[in-house]
Amino acid sequence: MEAISKHYNSKGHKTYVYKSNDSHLNNVYDIKGNSFNCNASDFGIDECVDEIRFLKNVTEDKVTTLNKYVLHFSFQETNKISQKLKIKNITQEDDTQSERILDEITEILNNFKSFNEYIDENSEINKYVDIELINELRNIIERILDQLKNETERNFLENRSIKLLNGIIYCFNNENAKKTNQPPKPTKTGFLEYSRNRIKIERASKKITKLINQPINALEEYAGSLGEKGELICKTNLIFQNGSLANGDYTPVKNVYKTPQKEFATSIYSILRHIHSNELFLKITELNEIEHIDSINSLSDLLLKFKHFTLNGTIYSPSNGESSMILLHKELAEDKDIYIIDEPEKSLGNDYINDVIVPLIKEKALLARKVIIATHDANIAVRTLPYNSIYRLHDHGKGFTLTGNPFSNSLTCIYGSMPILDWKEISMKTLEGGKDAFGERGKIYGN
Repeated sequence: MEAISKHYNSKGHKTYVYKSNDSHLNNVYDIKGNSFNCNASDFGIDECVDEIRFLKNVTEDKVTTLNKYVLHFSFQETNKISQKLKIKNITQEDDTQSERILDEITEILNNFKSFNEYIDENSEINKYVDIELINELRNIIERILDQLKNETERNFLENRSIKLLNGIIYCFNNENAKKTNQPPKPTKTGFLEYSRNRIKIERASKKITKLINQPINALEEYAGSLGEKGELICKTNLIFQNGSLANGDYTPVKNVYKTPQKEFATSIYSILRHIHSNELFLKITELNEIEHIDSINSLSDLLLKFKHFTLNGTIYSPSNGESSMILLHKELAEDKDIYIIDEPEKSLGNDYINDVIVPLIKEKALLARKVIIATHDANIAVRTLPYNSIYRLHDHGKGFTLTGNPFSNSLTCIYGSMPILDWKEISMKTLEGGKDAFGERGKIYGN
């Protein structure tokens, strides 16, 4: 059979030999999930990459103590040059609002760019929308893009100007303090930064905890029919480790250990509970001390999978025979020019061969497909009415190859001198145990 497959492949066909029991459904459908991979974003769920990175790297923004103000204002300034520096008295500007505006405009600009690219790349639009309207839309989008680019540039310059001014004030005050030994005047109270920092930590933690409790629809793939038993489905359940999952059937989707997954989720909840506590940054430190914490950088790294078969909604493990039934049916259901099948009857019941496999083989023959089968089963070899039967005979230490069919009722040796054999007699002898055995069974069956 392998030689036949090799022959057809050399002619430009893509064939292989289907061998019964050569593989199991568990391997075909990768039931252990060794090659399975997916991302949270595949299901419309934010990966939270920025939030996780922020929580790992965040540090405490401390409030300015009153003592720093006391030290600065209680110092008697005597340096005349320092007394003339007006920059000392300039208050640093808040750059947070300008950064927020810049981020908003940049996001809007990117969305319009994506929409413009979609219009340019999607030729299907022309089938449903007049070209005049599309051109008009393009002109409008171009004008919007120009305006957004100008706004982005203006706000970028404004934001950088504020940062530059604040940097100059900070630099001058520090240098002045070094020269005069006067403690620098605090530029900020720190209350705003302290509050914003905690709010950002809370938002990031809440977003993560909300998403890891979001359900994901199971992935289902039709495996095949088990007849009266029902339809076999290959199902993949997906869930995020939210700190409470302890089901041993679930394994990580990514190359991540289960323990750091669980500890990470638990740690995020702990951070959220201590958001207004003095122990908050102790909890963030504990997060970073989790072993293999570097392997968790997105919500996809928290995904767990459980791949299994279900029959009528219940978890089911198909037997070897049921596996053979479905795989053979799957093989014959594929639309191919050439089928090469080795002993398909293995592990299959006669009912299934008669009711499913034989009709499928006949159907392929009617569609002018080549179906090449090596078999010891009479139902397959005879009831399919083969156009060409190949019979291998060993006689007196020699091998002979004969071909024929039930229509001519003959088997002719393709080389060497050998008399023509009766196709029916050879079939009964090889597949049924001989004419007498065939007749005896008929009497027992009453037909």
